[in-house]
Amino acid sequence: MARRPESGAAEASPTSQSAPVSQRWTPDASVAGGVPPRTRAADFVFEKLAGAILRGELAVGAPLPPERELAETFDISRVLVREAIHRLKDLGLVRVRQGGQTIVLDPDDATDPRLIPLTIELAAPERNAFRDMAERQMLHAILLLELAEARMNTAQIDELDRILDEYEKEGDAGTWKFMSSYWLVVAKATKNQFLWRETRFWFEVMGRRTGGTMPTVFDHPTRLALHRDIAAKLRRRDGACARYLEAVRPVFLLFSQ
Repeated sequence: MARRPESGAAEASPTSQSAPVSQRWTPDASVAGGVPPRTRAADFVFEKLAGAILRGELAVGAPLPPERELAETFDISRVLVREAIHRLKDLGLVRVRQGGQTIVLDPDDATDPRLIPLTIELAAPERNAFRDMAERQMLHAILLLELAEARMNTAQIDELDRILDEYEKEGDAGTWKFMSSYWLVVAKATKNQFLWRETRFWFEVMGRRTGGTMPTVFDHPTRLALHRDIAAKLRRRDGACARYLEAVRPVFLLFSQ
């Protein structure tokens, strides 16, 4: 059965933009120890600033703290701070004015596709991250099944059955391994290189974000039964996509409430 995800904490109201942003935004405790070993300083600053923008800690329309202040905060050179800021500019997260302030832009207006994994990895969980990832995962699965049913071979379907048998033995603890293995076989069966690469990309991103724990909306028995039904319908070429859509439609409605 479908499970309603836990509600995230309500988003904080944006802080008034009249106060200097340097007084409002305080980097998290990890900055106090300086740049971690084996980490590029510019990358570290970029991730901290990008995360603050995506989480709403740096208000849209407000200026970033001056380069000098950021260099002191992170204990690095201004050259490296400037490198991090220009990466933010390339993604459409800030507007850089020569000799003037660097202004935070609305991340929802940015169109760079690199922001998708960055948002998943750095944005706060309460900003509908679970819902967004689950909806993206389910919509992607619908497309995979529609193509795979027409192109899948017997060996690939046999591989799905093997993965299902292994998951039944392992129980819920094996969900991440099961979901990634199962859907990568389906993606490969589409014979579409873009879908195959996109599927691998999403599992890699979610793995980094969740630490290898799959955010799913079904319990173990329901998930196992659904995926067995899908494998059987793929074998018969008998509406696997329709079966999956039937199962996830109530989840979409649940998320919309």
